[in-house]
Amino acid sequence: MLPFNVLLIVMDMVTKRSFFNILFLFLSYPASAADTLTAINPDPIQFKGIYNFELSGVPLGKLGIEVKQTKRDYTIVSDVVTSGLVKLFVKHSSHTMVDATATQDFAYTEATYESHYQTRNKKKYVKMLTKDGITGEETLVPPDNPLTRPKVTADLKKDVVDPLSLTLRMRSELWKAQQNHTPQFTIRMYDGRRLSEIHFVVGEKKTLRYNDGKVPVIMVSVARKQIAGFTKTELDDFDPKEPELRLYFTDDARLLPIRAEFTLMFGTASATLAKECLANESCLFGLKD
Repeated sequence: MLPFNVLLIVMDMVTKRSFFNILFLFLSYPASAADTLTAINPDPIQFKGIYNFELSGVPLGKLGIEVKQTKRDYTIVSDVVTSGLVKLFVKHSSHTMVDATATQDFAYTEATYESHYQTRNKKKYVKMLTKDGITGEETLVPPDNPLTRPKVTADLKKDVVDPLSLTLRMRSELWKAQQNHTPQFTIRMYDGRRLSEIHFVVGEKKTLRYNDGKVPVIMVSVARKQIAGFTKTELDDFDPKEPELRLYFTDDARLLPIRAEFTLMFGTASATLAKECLANESCLFGLKD
């Protein structure tokens, strides 16, 4: 599972924008390849994995993620660290988790989301509580200055997902799109400060080189729109022509995201599933706060 929220962070490190923060949260449990897309929702996932971030083969960082989902609830925990040259200039780390009670179609959700993260040694903390599909109580440390960052109003925070829950919602919506032959879908994501609209376009089926082999995949193109909670600097820095983000899911009942990438003038930035951890091993990096 690639948290879209994390890919945006890496993209921000490479391009000085913040679109990579949503791409690291896409974990999917590999179901039997003989399964077909006949259920209303994809099977719940139990997954542990590590994704590597690279820029044309140069390491940028890595994500460890663990997902436990049933038909009634889910827990997601992720750790992100930068590495190589990126770590020298933009050191970043985060420990994030969400614990939720939710129907598989997300028609009803109660969730607690917490994230401890730091960039350039500046520590920040976010906690959000969601009840009946509405994000209400929030804790931000340090608190935002309302004169520079407009508050996202309550009416805009209905039917939004946090950055980690976005991974499960994306997989569910892609599943539905495959069943209903719909070419696109949109999800709103709220991270405690900013509200974004994420637009997904289901693209062509193709073959992707992966782990010394070839894997049939479905390509999904991703774009975002800033809705509320952005500072003037963030709005001014946003490039409406920012590179297209491409996600690759296995073309079978698993819908397993194995790679995400976008092309820059000086190379290709990517996140690739490098390892699936066994049930008795951890894919996290020991980060806490």
